[in-house]
Amino acid sequence: MKIKHLDITHFGKFHDRQIELAPGINIIYGQNETGKSTVHSFIGCMLFGAEKLRGRGAGKDTYSRFQPWGGSGAYAGSMTFTYGDSTYRIIRDFQKDNMGSVVIDENTAEIVAEGPAGIAGIIPGFTREKYRNTISAGQVSVQTDDSFASGMRSYLANLSMSASDAVDIDNALQYLKKERSKVNARISAAKTGEEEKQIQSLRNEIAAEKELRDKMAALDQDREQMEKKAAGLQSQYDQAVREDQKSRAAAIRLIQENNDIATQYREKKAALTRAASERIHADPGTLQAEMSEYRQRQQRITDLKYRLAGAQAEMDGSAFRALAFSLPVAALALFIWLLGKNVGIQESARQILALIVLGAAALIFIISIFSALKKRHRVQKLEAEMVPLERSQQALLHKYGVSTYRELEEGAANMVSDSRQEQILRRELAQLRDRYNSLQEPLRPYLEKYGESLSLESDAGEEQLKEIERLREEIGDNLKQCSQIEWQLEQIGEQSRQLEILEDRLLEKKQTKNEDLDDLLALDLGIRTIQDITTHIHGTFGADLNEEVSRLFGLISDGSHARIMLDNEFRILVDDGGRPVPVSQVSTGTEDQIYFAVRLAVSRIYFEESMPLILDDSFAFYDDQRLERTLRWLGERSGFPQILLFTCHHREAEILSRAGIPFTFHQLETAT
Repeated sequence: MKIKHLDITHFGKFHDRQIELAPGINIIYGQNETGKSTVHSFIGCMLFGAEKLRGRGAGKDTYSRFQPWGGSGAYAGSMTFTYGDSTYRIIRDFQKDNMGSVVIDENTAEIVAEGPAGIAGIIPGFTREKYRNTISAGQVSVQTDDSFASGMRSYLANLSMSASDAVDIDNALQYLKKERSKVNARISAAKTGEEEKQIQSLRNEIAAEKELRDKMAALDQDREQMEKKAAGLQSQYDQAVREDQKSRAAAIRLIQENNDIATQYREKKAALTRAASERIHADPGTLQAEMSEYRQRQQRITDLKYRLAGAQAEMDGSAFRALAFSLPVAALALFIWLLGKNVGIQESARQILALIVLGAAALIFIISIFSALKKRHRVQKLEAEMVPLERSQQALLHKYGVSTYRELEEGAANMVSDSRQEQILRRELAQLRDRYNSLQEPLRPYLEKYGESLSLESDAGEEQLKEIERLREEIGDNLKQCSQIEWQLEQIGEQSRQLEILEDRLLEKKQTKNEDLDDLLALDLGIRTIQDITTHIHGTFGADLNEEVSRLFGLISDGSHARIMLDNEFRILVDDGGRPVPVSQVSTGTEDQIYFAVRLAVSRIYFEESMPLILDDSFAFYDDQRLERTLRWLGERSGFPQILLFTCHHREAEILSRAGIPFTFHQLETAT
């Protein structure tokens, strides 16, 4: 497999960036923060998709780390590679997760894989874990991750059996152990003592059902007797109330009649008193004489008012007439005085003539005023004559308690009829007294029995009512007891169903426990068998793998004779003639070389066709000599068709140039 072209549409800091990769060694150079690791991650994401985690890992996963800068909606890219005799282009839309993957065969333009299958549809068994533990080394470190040992065991086991990747030994062993834990948990939980106790308790409670039903029947019988007794008492109570209400109704009718008579008597008594007070009390002859005098005086008053009106009219116009006569004459005197010389009158004659005319005006005014005073005296005399006459009229009306003469006439006319009405009222009052007295005798027994505050509300049958209330309370208590017993019987019914369920469950539990014991024996046998197979596989293939890792380590470490071993758990040990020690106890540079050798050896085992080797700053801890030996071996004897070296140093390019090893140089600019 060789990667030909990277088209980074939108990924991390890159936008519409293309990178052409050549066979052999490709150095992708760039200073820090220029995007080397982004390009490396882009290759892995194109092959297997961008990992999206949940929970605490969310926000730090590959998907989140490399979302396009600037908030672009697009998040996609494509990669062209060769495998076998074909050229393929894989296209991914990361927004659609793994469903956004399409692989196209560029020779035929056909879609050969899409959706979650991705690259696995082209290279069977090519997984993200194999990629990370073999041909791709992340930044700084070349160590394998925790999935390495599991993958190697499964791979070698399948290789020994069928040369395929179908069986995952670690997963199978883990599954069997998990199932054994589940079976053990079920066996531990399958204790029947508690169920047996519950069954016995339920049986004891169900046994009380007959006693409860007998008690219920006795309560029903008692309640029936109490209801009959209460019904009889209710009938007696209703009869007593009806009779008492009938008696009360008769008493109320008598009292109502008595009250009506009393009310009528008071009303007629008041009418008689009112008639006597309103009637005019006088001698008819005297009254007629005084009324005749009243009419004569009224005639005299009318005559005086007529004369008074004429005198007032003459008095009101006299002052105006005095002014009307005197003012023109005075004006003539003023005219003569001021303008007489204009008409030829001499001044002395003019003055005398003006004084004569002015004197005439004064005389006219004095005469007019004297006439007005005389008329006023006449008005005052008429008014004085009217006053005693009007006082006499008012005194007569006041004497008989009326306000007008018409009322006095009506009172005189009604004197005879009022006397007759008073006689009628007195006769009716006497009849009402007789009727009132006749009611007192039949009314007395009712008043003695019921008192003054009589109503239709009966208080008869109080004893029966109290007894009925007592019986009803007892019936209520009886019903409560019956309800409690019914509830208990329902509980017993439910307990009977629970007992049946528990008995079935207990039987099932015992059967399941026996089956689980058989399963446990089978699972233990399976685990031992797999462990024996793994040990056998490691003994068969482990030696060859250890030999290959040791050989590669010797080549890239300039002839080191240390033997590298992978135990049956695929932990890496270093055997330098003494006791084998874990790889973590050697120097950092040596540890990186050992892990690098393991990757190379395992990649040759895993893949049928040669794959590219992708290294991101993997030689940071190598000194110059180690780096030169490693690069020479990679360029001359490694056998990898394509090697991608991501670095922020120039020494890799310088070493390859000095050694005459061809390579392609790619530089990532700071500005993208």
